[in-house]
Amino acid sequence: MTVVYVLTSGCARRHLPETFGVPSATVHRRFSAWTEDGLWRRPHQAAPDELGARGEVDRAPAIMDAASVRAKKGGSPTGRNPVDRGRKGSKPHVLSDGRGPPLALGVSGAHVHDSQALLPLVLGVPVTRSRRGPRRRRPGGLRADKAYHSAERLKRLRERDIVPRIARPASSPASDSAGAAGRPNGRSHGSSTTAA
Repeated sequence: MTVVYVLTSGCARRHLPETFGVPSATVHRRFSAWTEDGLWRRPHQAAPDELGARGEVDRAPAIMDAASVRAKKGGSPTGRNPVDRGRKGSKPHVLSDGRGPPLALGVSGAHVHDSQALLPLVLGVPVTRSRRGPRRRRPGGLRADKAYHSAERLKRLRERDIVPRIARPASSPASDSAGAAGRPNGRSHGSSTTAA
């Protein structure tokens, strides 16, 4: 109950109302243990499955975005954030259906180019029920900003019959708008993006 309250209200665990009768340290400890045990995978599968059975999953198109966050305590995956004076940070990536519910989640270091998260998240979309016909995994299309643009990755999406609508960086040639795909500023970065 406390986890649901935190997620829906947006409050920090340390600000939980006393009426719950649970210390915030206990909530944090249990949340961490459940995360380590992989408990969250079940609701992440159940929610799209239930929405799909009711015909409420809009896969045409799916939408992908990310946000950089500071990682004050380090951990993995983190990296030097180029937009936060090189401080350590992480970048959560979310692929959601057209109505907003998440279909796949991943985290990379803040230094990793967004385009490297594209295919792992698309491949990480769970197979879900649909109101009519067989179970589905693949979104019909994908919208994302120019940070996810890469000629090679766009080609891979089309091979999977996914129509990409990804903005093209203005300064790059049309043949490969990502330039050296996945290598911002000419440096090569490794990715630890994983699909949830």
